[in-house]
Amino acid sequence: MDKKKYSSFNEIERDLQILKLEREIYHEKILLNSERLKDNLSPLKVLKNTVLSKGKGVSSSMIMSIIGIAVPIIFKKFKGK
Repeated sequence: MDKKKYSSFNEIERDLQILKLEREIYHEKILLNSERLKDNLSPLKVLKNTVLSKGKGVSSSMIMSIIGIAVPIIFKKFKGK
């Protein structure tokens, strides 16, 4: 990697500002992706995706197992409110 040569402090400050903004963008992307992952792994979303994929080879017993797991979680969530 070639070392960059700066001719003024303004150039250094500009590059530091660019690096700071790039780091903030990267951090925000990580937060956004983690929120999306959390949403996609919610019990209701998993259940919905499983039911919708029934025609794609998912067995009825698998769906019943997932419902058996999801329903108590849903009730517990509503009971806690």
